[in-house]
Amino acid sequence: MNSKQWERVKGIFEEAHSMGDDERALFLQKTCAGDAQLHAEVKRLLIHSAAADEFFRTPVAANSTTKTRSFHSLFRRTASV
Repeated sequence: MNSKQWERVKGIFEEAHSMGDDERALFLQKTCAGDAQLHAEVKRLLIHSAAADEFFRTPVAANSTTKTRSFHSLFRRTASV
């Protein structure tokens, strides 16, 4: 992807990011106008952005409790061997 293509992808992503799902789908269909590669690239960025947003909305304690519990159970198993 060259810099001109990246700027186009980035611009479309930035506009679409704040839209609701239905509005976004129509926007992408119209804006990408049959360019499947452009549509796929913008959609990929939107999916990754949504996953990152969800990760940052999850409280740290919720993530660390599971990891701590797993670490302690692993430690008990290796300590008793």
